Amino acid sequence: MSAHSEVVPSDLLEHIHATKGFMPEDEGELLHNVARRQLPQGPFLEVGTYCGKSALYLGGAAREVGGTVFTVDHHRGSEENQAGWEHHDTDVVDPEFGLMDTLPFFRKAIARAGLEDQVIALIGRSTTVSRWWRTPWQGCSSTAGTARSRPKRISPAGRRGSPLAASW
Repeated sequence: MSAHSEVVPSDLLEHIHATKGFMPEDEGELLHNVARRQLPQGPFLEVGTYCGKSALYLGGAAREVGGTVFTVDHHRGSEENQAGWEHHDTDVVDPEFGLMDTLPFFRKAIARAGLEDQVIALIGRSTTVSRWWRTPWQGCSSTAGTARSRPKRISPAGRRGSPLAASW
């Protein structure tokens, strides 16, 4: 256990550990700490969440300080999550459409952790959402393939000095 884990409540860590995803715990704890500092000044924007592991870290911070997290994802998976790739998980494939669908996993993770009032899901491609997004954010988190380009597309509205956390 790292030196920072005492800031992430143990009940939240149980939900985080039970959630599918790729975020290492030390990165999640750092994200949680950054969000706790920034959320009192305004919302946090997450671009890409997969099944919600990172959203749990952010949502836990939001609950602690009375903040809000918006998370944008189409829930069809990144390139490395598709069939034939190393990180493909057949459990997240919708049998009717034959496409990945992480939204049900995300919703259950957020609900089980009691974070539905803190984490607001925006379902769609970041390029589509960005055409209408105007809310200034206090911090932005982006993971894997999303980190390379999407935060600057999703919103030019980050306040000067707002942190951008990227993980890949």
